[in-house]
Amino acid sequence: SSDCVRQLNRDKDPDERLPLASAETPMITAIDFINENVNGHMGLIHGGMTTIIAHSTMSLLAAANAHGSVARSLNMDYRKPIRTGHFVKIHAWLYHQQDNELKAAVHFYDLDNTMLVEATSNISIS
Repeated sequence: SSDCVRQLNRDKDPDERLPLASAETPMITAIDFINENVNGHMGLIHGGMTTIIAHSTMSLLAAANAHGSVARSLNMDYRKPIRTGHFVKIHAWLYHQQDNELKAAVHFYDLDNTMLVEATSNISIS
């Protein structure tokens, strides 16, 4: 809904904002159960596992839209802890494509739509 998109776009640079529903914007939405096998501290996901999920989601999106893509950088902003034993919603999208470069973003939310993590990545296309 448009209320959801407005909430997700708060305090964002225009290029990194979650796009309005559009067939032209490459996007993946996933729901993942964070089990206890990925604890960093008891009851919380390890930050490295969060990074792997973010990187993998953006890489999958890039691979579906450009063959031979490799992430050059990954910037993570951990806003709130992700609790194990809970589901998270993950939205990833491409917000820039020019020549041999893609830019992707990903947001993690709990089921109450609280943003937990956001990340961006610069991706090279070979």
